[in-house]
Amino acid sequence: MATTLHSALQNLRETKVWKSIFRRGPANTNRTRSLAVFGNLFLHWLPVKVREKSLRVRASYYLGSISFILFIVLFGTASSFAIFTGSRHI
Repeated sequence: MATTLHSALQNLRETKVWKSIFRRGPANTNRTRSLAVFGNLFLHWLPVKVREKSLRVRASYYLGSISFILFIVLFGTASSFAIFTGSRHI
């Protein structure tokens, strides 16, 4: 039974789906850890460890917030223009 389980796991690890999820082997060094994080979008957006320094509010936070607010204003004005003028191009 152990050999069938071992062979089933080996077959699973050779599939394209497994290789698309786990692109690298175990992350033993800092370099392989960073390659794994940058190669995986989910790990890049939601990291396991975050430095306290990177959580401080800085000018880049304000620029991102202003950009988001301006995008919402742009979308709102374009939508209201399309609704009130009867345009159907949105």
